[in-house]
Order: sequence, then C-alpha cells, then structure tokens
Amino acid sequence: MNIRGTRALITGGCGGIGLAIANRFLEHDKNVILCDIDTAAGDELANTDSRVSTIQCDLSDATQIDDKLGGLFQSDEAPEILCNNVAICPRLDDEGNRLTTLTIPLAQWETVIATNLTSYFYCSQLAIPRMIDRGYGRIINTASIAARTGSFASQCHYVASKAGVLGLTKALSRELAPHGITINAVNPSRVPTAFTHEPGWLELNEKYVQSVPIGRMADPDDIAKTVIFLASDHADFMTGTALEVNGGTYVGP
Repeated sequence: MNIRGTRALITGGCGGIGLAIANRFLEHDKNVILCDIDTAAGDELANTDSRVSTIQCDLSDATQIDDKLGGLFQSDEAPEILCNNVAICPRLDDEGNRLTTLTIPLAQWETVIATNLTSYFYCSQLAIPRMIDRGYGRIINTASIAARTGSFASQCHYVASKAGVLGLTKALSRELAPHGITINAVNPSRVPTAFTHEPGWLELNEKYVQSVPIGRMADPDDIAKTVIFLASDHADFMTGTALEVNGGTYVGP
C-alpha cells in the first residue's frame, strides 16, 4: 500500500479518532498536522515525534480557520491529504436534560453546523487550489452512521450536519475528479470518544452495542485504518463514496 505525498492535515486531530488517524499516517512516514481547539493530546505526541505538529484553532470560526490555516494551504508545505474529522455532538441541556428538536437552542444548532459541516467545506476550499496545481489530492471526510439512520439520540443538529457531509463529499467529488483529486467519506458507528463518555451516554452505549452483530462499539483505529485505505493507491479508483464502518449495524443483531 502506497500513500502519495508527504503531509496530512487532520481537523479534530487531537481527539480519539484524530490521533488514531495520525498514528496510522506516521506508520507510513508522513508528516502530520493536527488541528483542534484543544491541542494538549496532540502536543504530547508532537513532543515525542518531530513529524507531528499542532495548530490550535476553533474550527467553528471561519475567521480562525482563515487566519491559522490559510497561509499553510497556500504554501509549498500545503498538505496533499486533508482529513476533515472534527465534530461536536451536544446531547444535554444546561440542566442535564436530553435535548430534543424543541429544546435545541438556535445558537447551538449553528455551532454544530459550523463545526461539523461548514469547516469541512471551508478547509476543503482552502486546500483545493494547491491540490489542483499539483494534479493530485486526497480529501477524506468523517461522516457518521447517524446520517443514514437518523440516530436514536434526538440530536437532529448532529444528524443534519453529518448528512450534509455526505452530500458535500459527493458534490466535490464530481467537480474535482478531473483534477486528480478524490473525495471520499467514512461512516463510523458509535466510537468511544470524549463525548460518548459524557453524562447520559452510558445507557445509550450499552443499548447500542446490543444492536451490533460484531458485539462492540467501533474502535478509533477501525476508523483510522479505513482512512488510510482511502488515502492510499488502493483507493485510486474511488471517489464520491462513503465506506461504512459499523460492525454490521445495518443488518441488525
């Protein structure tokens, strides 16, 4: 398996899935740029591996994306591989009650869409010109099984954002294929990350595992290995698709 290029940028790179993706790219001797609002975990990795760097950025804020990533994407050091991976998934209100469509504040809706969808568009928009110049690029978007199922956690803002990621992936893939750029997505099922350990998730996680034929939640590395495949020459003839990494959830227990 060969991965062309020398650099990969991962948004949400300092969370569980992002770090797993980073470690897989390091196995292929790539330089990895981790972009996140909290870079502490990425900084720890960077302290042990000179191929890793971090950029602190609130990816819900387009101005910050422009200020902190715009110059990089325009430079000769621009990454050949962009992994749009950042996501937030609010589930409870300030009183600890489960959110519903009737109780999600508009400001929260806008923040979720800005983080989970708009940042994917804007980072791609910034990355694409240099990819076109090179005649090559890989964009890999982390979507979610929730985009297919609607989720059972009453998180319509998260579901809508991830469905949007699938649409964005298809639209960009059609436009950019003539330039040697492929855009694909990964649809993970539930993964044990920071937000699935927040209050209220334990019961949902236990219920979810019962519906998975393989009998467990996804591991971050399950997602990372799929991303690496899509970044490699093994996926040269794939674009506009979404790979399902869900332990057989769609076929039921």
